[in-house]
Amino acid sequence: MTLLFNSTKVLDNKSLLGCVQINLEPESYLFFSQAIKKCPKCKCPLFPLKNEKDTDCPICHPDSDFSNGSYQFGPKSIPRNHFFFIFDIEMPQNKLIAYLTELYNSITDDDTISIVCMANNAIFASVKNGLLIFDIYDNPNFVEMLKQYVIEREWIQSVVIPSITSIYALRPAELNPVCDPFFGLRCSLKAASKRPVAFFLFFYRKICDLQVSDAEALGEAVSEAKSIVHIGGPPEFRRYSAVTRYSFGSVFGTADLPASIVRKIVFMSRPSDRTRFYAPRCVTFTKTTGCSGSVNTKEFITKLKLNSMVGGSIRFQCEENKNHIHTRFLESVRTRNGTFLTVHTLHKNAANVNENITISLLLKGFASDVLRAAWDGEDFKRTIKEKLTDEIKQAITGTCLADIGNNLQIDVFRLYYVLLNFGKCNLLYHLKEMPDCSIIIAPPVLYVLKKLDNFQIDEIFNQNLWPFYINVVTPDEFKDMCNKYIISD
Repeated sequence: MTLLFNSTKVLDNKSLLGCVQINLEPESYLFFSQAIKKCPKCKCPLFPLKNEKDTDCPICHPDSDFSNGSYQFGPKSIPRNHFFFIFDIEMPQNKLIAYLTELYNSITDDDTISIVCMANNAIFASVKNGLLIFDIYDNPNFVEMLKQYVIEREWIQSVVIPSITSIYALRPAELNPVCDPFFGLRCSLKAASKRPVAFFLFFYRKICDLQVSDAEALGEAVSEAKSIVHIGGPPEFRRYSAVTRYSFGSVFGTADLPASIVRKIVFMSRPSDRTRFYAPRCVTFTKTTGCSGSVNTKEFITKLKLNSMVGGSIRFQCEENKNHIHTRFLESVRTRNGTFLTVHTLHKNAANVNENITISLLLKGFASDVLRAAWDGEDFKRTIKEKLTDEIKQAITGTCLADIGNNLQIDVFRLYYVLLNFGKCNLLYHLKEMPDCSIIIAPPVLYVLKKLDNFQIDEIFNQNLWPFYINVVTPDEFKDMCNKYIISD
């Protein structure tokens, strides 16, 4: 299963009922050799019974003895992915080499990349006859098609890494101190020409302003191309997330960021084509987060079609069916590894409520409402005051969201993490002592006090799928945080 319910029983309409996404595909499953068949009455996919020979419809016959666990149907498909690596010319050369090496190690031989450097213009790299060539563009409309800038994986190691530092010779004498990363994205979108790709942006200079309408147009262009964008730079997370939210990409700070960030965002960019959630007609869907889609209601069934689901949540109301002792839901997830089916059950009597999932449902809904207002340019503090119910206040007490409203950029970053993180969001403070640094973990931020100039945080950074923001602080700032918050090791 990829969805975890907060209750095993049908709750009254005053209680919160729903599920959250805990991973992209089931961690364990069985392979079912038969093709997927559909119920002739409601068109829901049929699911294996416990004898693993027969199948039945979980919507029309909810009291049948269905098998536990998840099943995989259909063959795997290995798509050819393409990644745009877009970086600021202010990126240190050693970091550029480290990131490209990590990119080489994170993709398959079937994958390809394009490299774009942002100075006062966009510099596209290509490989021709074993040489690295650069083209410079001042206007997105003149950018050549993608085939001119496709770099095979093997060329990254044999041609790109040995030669890429020559691009720094194109650094203008008067480099604009304010960077426009969105120009690089526009140029790359033009080159991709609606082919599904993933865009990785890494920036170090101050970022230009971005109008709400421009962010909307850019984000929708990425989404319509069935692509995804991840943006990293100085802590201007409201601007970044205003673009990435349409494709559910990540945002992160680039200061002191380990190269393993590349592996994270490559994984987060793999296609997980769709999720379909089938429910009986007595179910009414009330709210979804972390996904886009639609509801299709028919005589016997309600179907929720979800695309690009990342850390999503689903809320619904369910009327108790007096004719059956079970209420069944069918989850269908299609990824490049096939289609996975799982049946979820609400019982008539036995009840087991998962409070952690209930809190996650509350916080994801809160994050969605507040962020939508922030992206629309509304007053952030006023929105928080309006949305901060007693339930939310209780849920965030003692967490790093407790003082929300004091730092716009960090608050947006933290809420975006809550919105798109898989499963339970751990928002508690923790203190971690490392040989070369001390770290306060305040998800998704790491406050680092250096003991040595060169410190390693990969051990902690790699424990989470979501890319954390590394904030190096002074001894006094670190001490103040330890005194202010109850921090456990």
